[in-house]
Amino acid sequence: MNNEETLGFYTAIQVFLLHYRSIPTAALEFPPTLNSGQRCIVRSLAQKHNLEIDYSESISETCVTVFKSRKETDISHNLKLI
Repeated sequence: MNNEETLGFYTAIQVFLLHYRSIPTAALEFPPTLNSGQRCIVRSLAQKHNLEIDYSESISETCVTVFKSRKETDISHNLKLI
């Protein structure tokens, strides 16, 4: 599981936690281009870091958002991966 892709997701979550540690409503949004295996990796990493995860689906894509708390996420503090 320690491949380059997983380490990239892990790094993104670590940076998110470090830079937004004092903002409990911040969110990290992953791109809709993730496949189901990648979404599973993100979900697993989020769970290991006690983060909440949400999936928003449209007809052709699924977006994954990781956040500290489901309480009124402040979109001004969202971090998007592209």
